[in-house]
Amino acid sequence: MEDKRENHLLNIALYVMLFIILISCFGRLIDHSIYFAENALGMLVRIMEGILSF
Repeated sequence: MEDKRENHLLNIALYVMLFIILISCFGRLIDHSIYFAENALGMLVRIMEGILSF
């Protein structure tokens, strides 16, 4: 019984570490996508201003 409990705790620790790694990776991806979205919005605003100024 003791061995099973220790293995269970090890599995939980591994899953927690994987979860944290995944969250950090997704967080970086989300940061990049927000950055690109802001740049794209800035470009669209400039294009709209160019069209409206004509």
